[in-house]
Amino acid sequence: MTTGDLKTGMILETVGGKLAMVLLNTANGDIISGEAWAPLPDKPVFLEEWKNDPYSRDHAIQSVYQPQSNMDYLGGNGKLTRNGVREIWRRSKPATKLTVREVCDKLGYDIEIIPENKQ
Repeated sequence: MTTGDLKTGMILETVGGKLAMVLLNTANGDIISGEAWAPLPDKPVFLEEWKNDPYSRDHAIQSVYQPQSNMDYLGGNGKLTRNGVREIWRRSKPATKLTVREVCDKLGYDIEIIPENKQ
């Protein structure tokens, strides 16, 4: 998922749990607005941090949602919600790097790593 994949009206959820709507071609440029507000950088939205932003937790995107109808853009109280939306992208957890010893410790028993073609 990159910023080029985003369309006006999509709902973004940040790692910090804040919701924002994508607004393209506004007087302020391409932005996200809602509980989090920021210019939309020209970089992949799956990056952990946005450069030069001390509040990256509020702007690193966790999920992207597509509203299913015009009525689903805002909740009844005028706030962004996840009601009536379909999740179209979610940040995958980064791989955890472990040594063989750490894996054995987590499993509670020893393991042996063998090449796939020599099972």
